[in-house]
Amino acid sequence: MNLTVHYCDPITTDDYIWCRVPGDPGELWSVMLHDLMPDELWDLPQEIERDCGWIREDGETVGIEILDGDRRHSVSYANPDFCCADVACAVANHVRTIVKQID
Repeated sequence: MNLTVHYCDPITTDDYIWCRVPGDPGELWSVMLHDLMPDELWDLPQEIERDCGWIREDGETVGIEILDGDRRHSVSYANPDFCCADVACAVANHVRTIVKQID
């Protein structure tokens, strides 16, 4: 298992704390950002439905925050690839796959 950890000095504004992680400038950023399906990200619900009746205690949590001027939408799903047939889980899992390719 490869684990990539990025460290940075957080930048604080009135509304956010964020950090800049450099990407490979050779990548086609416009294609990658289009593949993230921003229109679908705005419609993600705050909660997802699980189909199996039990939980998974390990795994990954996918946090998605999309900003456009003053417009902001933020969601967080634990293990979207586990026991979830919601379209939102498929979108979150897709975002996770694309972001993992950046490293």
